Amino acid sequence: MKVELTDHVAREKSHRIATMKNRFIAIFLLVSIGLTCALAQLEPSPTLRSLADARGMYMGAAVAPIFYDTTEPDYGMVLAREYNMVVAENIMKWSALSSGRGKFSFNAADGMVAFAQKNKQAVRGHTLVWHESLPSWVLTIKDKNEMQAVLKNHVQTVARYFKGKVFAWDVLNEAILEDGSYRKTPFYNLLGEGYIADVFRWAREADPNAKLFYNDYNTDGINKKSTAVFEMVKKLKSQGIPIDGVGFQAHIDSNFNVQQQRTLENLERFKALGLEVQMTEVDVQLSGNAPKAERLAAQAKVYGDMLRACLAAKCSAFITWGFTDAFSWRAGSSPLPFDSSYQPKPAYFALLEVLKNPTVTMPAVAAPAPTSSALEFASFADASKSLQGGAIVKTEYNEKAGDAKVDGISVTNGVLTVDYRLSKQAGSTFAGAGVGVNALENGKTISLVGYNAMRLQVASSQAKSLRIRISSTDQAIINAGCYPVVFLDVSPDLKTYTIPLEKFAPLGYCGSNARTLAQVISNVLLVEIADEGLPSSGVRQGQIRIGKIEFLK
Repeated sequence: MKVELTDHVAREKSHRIATMKNRFIAIFLLVSIGLTCALAQLEPSPTLRSLADARGMYMGAAVAPIFYDTTEPDYGMVLAREYNMVVAENIMKWSALSSGRGKFSFNAADGMVAFAQKNKQAVRGHTLVWHESLPSWVLTIKDKNEMQAVLKNHVQTVARYFKGKVFAWDVLNEAILEDGSYRKTPFYNLLGEGYIADVFRWAREADPNAKLFYNDYNTDGINKKSTAVFEMVKKLKSQGIPIDGVGFQAHIDSNFNVQQQRTLENLERFKALGLEVQMTEVDVQLSGNAPKAERLAAQAKVYGDMLRACLAAKCSAFITWGFTDAFSWRAGSSPLPFDSSYQPKPAYFALLEVLKNPTVTMPAVAAPAPTSSALEFASFADASKSLQGGAIVKTEYNEKAGDAKVDGISVTNGVLTVDYRLSKQAGSTFAGAGVGVNALENGKTISLVGYNAMRLQVASSQAKSLRIRISSTDQAIINAGCYPVVFLDVSPDLKTYTIPLEKFAPLGYCGSNARTLAQVISNVLLVEIADEGLPSSGVRQGQIRIGKIEFLK
């Protein structure tokens, strides 16, 4: 009986241990499943950068020093999140680096390098030698030996300065013409074809570890120009010239057909020479008159097909020439993966899908519903509608009739262009000329209540400062120019500026006629942009270009 009781106690103890073990295992599994689900929920969405990192390739973008601009915080944030490599759009070109013969200034380029280092991005150099963006004094050189010395000094000074910071250089940019002949640049004219081999040798001497590229446009498929480039780099290789790769710019439009242009076959023939290939300046402008959604879908397909060809050829980098439409050199045609409000476009999602699975031909990918709070009231992509609707009106104001004249208003590739003249020929002490854009929705004025800033794409060939005014419906006050005004410093290049609405102030000379922003903001009729810089004598002829106007919350 004692033995039986002992056995029973033992069995009970064993059962309790087993039960506790099973419970522990169950709890462990539940916790593990919960942690797995929680981690899955916390796992970030893939980005271009993360997917490119996983493939061991560069996903890059050309950049301007906009990340210094405190009014554009999204620029640096998106650039750091989506790209593992950056290239200077302009600030490493000769004219940007050289302030005079023998003088160099690297401050802007240093800032870009510092940004890249902070965000663990590689830096690609563009460009050591190009026939454009040259200091004016280089164009005055007529002696062969002097040109050779100046060219060598520039190449080696710049390459040495960025040694260890720039992993690859476009050593030579655009040396071949469409017919396959050598471009008659200031260097070719004095030094002949031999300068091409020299600049690669000099770059290798200055930085033995940097990869050295030739870079050109309209070479995205097999054609006369790309074949001439192929023969040129093949010759350089056979001569032992240190060239590591070729860059294909790909400034194309949404009608581009990768298969018809034989893009992959073209890349592969350069690879067969033992060269790296990179897509270096990709942008795909919208084309045609189809609804915008269809044009964005076509653009997305071209982006996806170009990246797919790039990956099939095992290219080492895919670089877009900018990343947001806001700062593109072709801004009017919306050519980049992010719109001017930094929202991803269908092109962005097409690139993501190809990076995930490059072997599957994807249809154009639709973007999700927009999340931007921007009210875009005037975009000139649909030029005929804007003009027919009377949304664009010329602005001429002066003290004496005839001293302000708008000669023409036109819209091309989504950019509104205003040609004008200002003078004192009639005796004016003030005059202005430009354009007004009606801020109407379904024939009614709009309300800017709750909006904080205006984003404006604008350029001026003459004016360093443009007068911008927000008007309401009182015609007498409009004629007097007494609505709130801000003066904006601009450049000859089409750039995007963000202006806080609080900067708009009433004009002091208007007295009781002056209107404040508070009096205007709920009933906006017109945004007016004008140059009022009268010449000291003669006639001041200029051109104002506008790509887009938005109000932002």
